[in-house]
Amino acid sequence: MSRDHPIMGGATTLLFVHGFLDAGEIWAPVIAHLATPGVRTVTFELPGMGARGHDPGPFTLARFAGEVRKALDDLDGPVVLVGHSMGAQVAELVAMEPPARLAGLALIAPAPLAGTHLPAEALASFKALGGDLEGQRGLRRNLMADPVHPETLERLTALGAAVRPEAAGQLVDAWNQGLELGGRPSPFAGPTLVATGAEDGFVTAALASETIARYAGPRAISLPLAGHWPHAEQPDAVAAALDALLAELERPDPAAAAPADPAKGWTTAFADRSPTSFAQALAPDVTLEASVQTRPVIGREQVKAVMSEASKIYEGLTFTRQAVEGARTYLEWEAVAFGGQAFSGVTVLTRDPAGAIVRIAIHHRPLEAALRFSSTLRDRLKGVIAADFFHQGD
Repeated sequence: MSRDHPIMGGATTLLFVHGFLDAGEIWAPVIAHLATPGVRTVTFELPGMGARGHDPGPFTLARFAGEVRKALDDLDGPVVLVGHSMGAQVAELVAMEPPARLAGLALIAPAPLAGTHLPAEALASFKALGGDLEGQRGLRRNLMADPVHPETLERLTALGAAVRPEAAGQLVDAWNQGLELGGRPSPFAGPTLVATGAEDGFVTAALASETIARYAGPRAISLPLAGHWPHAEQPDAVAAALDALLAELERPDPAAAAPADPAKGWTTAFADRSPTSFAQALAPDVTLEASVQTRPVIGREQVKAVMSEASKIYEGLTFTRQAVEGARTYLEWEAVAFGGQAFSGVTVLTRDPAGAIVRIAIHHRPLEAALRFSSTLRDRLKGVIAADFFHQGD
């Protein structure tokens, strides 16, 4: 564990956890760009990588989380855990039984705690990277944003030199298999940031949505000109996002300073994808208007049926921005369906004085994707909702 600033009581500490094939020093550019005064930084080296490349196994998420938890407990004051990829899995596992000192989470290009579950042939190529710097260089080049900066590529490649072939196999199994509890909502209720690279071919928007769905109201951002290593490719942008997270922690009483998240019931329902979850957020006379419908759907039973089925069509959905004005909540979102077709849109929720949703307006784009979505809903809701509520083409 490397302390970049002396540890003294009171100030917030950022505890950084690197990912597969990396080392603690990967965070140096982000740390250099941090603007929050007084923040302390600690970089944690995972066994089997970096300066601990010769540590014996086993190399498991449970072992890593136990070591990170001990490091966190040894610090004074509030701590924000910052993890990348496999390191994000470790941070999430620590947060499944959140220590009192854990004040925030920042998950950068997070591999889902439930695992990635890649096929055996893909795993074989990852497991062969231990001791193969040329193979590592090719992997990193493929997963970085264009144009690839040669200096950044070489710096990243050098970090993987310490990973032994026998360690690589165990590390790959750990992040690929994940843990069953990663399928549950996280109990951590503090400020949470999920930052992904817009050009990441590994942690795609659909994969990141699995992590986002585990938290209530996380701040989810997509960084342009970044691939799987945003903290190396765009360190200033990642530092700015961490500064914003730290600023949120500086509120004297976050629970009192901000009202309860008015979108929580809605976003939770999308994560659960069940009629019951949607029904809990809706008023009995709720009205649903959408660009994929020919006319409004009215009534809790009808609307929950439409929304439950619609949520199952998406392969991944991320709520990217939120605003509240009076009784209305505005949600921007991005989604993927039909084997990778991208959607985006805006949802407007209107609530009654008791907090139940009385009107939903959902705007999809682009048109081609919206029409396909509409006709798919029509077919899936046959016998439940009349077909003429939806697009009649193929």
